[in-house]
Amino acid sequence: MIAAVKEHGGTNLIDTSDFKRKRAIAGYDVQWSPDSRYLLRVKECPFPIAVNGVGTLEVVDISTGRGVAVSGSKCAVDFFGTIGWLSRSAVTQ
Repeated sequence: MIAAVKEHGGTNLIDTSDFKRKRAIAGYDVQWSPDSRYLLRVKECPFPIAVNGVGTLEVVDISTGRGVAVSGSKCAVDFFGTIGWLSRSAVTQ
């Protein structure tokens, strides 16, 4: 599977065996997980909550397309910034 970022936001997941689109994923600044099973994205907040350039950080399972919001990120992430994955050992309590 490969991910192709669309020009105005969103990502298409493409099967490398036949190069057909398998799933469209909405969002901005999409990043693969180290194990390639998930995508990290910033999903735009719904109107009327929406503020230009602010979204919610979500982890998307590429096999189902289901996204789960990262706790504490609801409508609090600048999707014009940079996002990425961290190992648990990098996070201090």
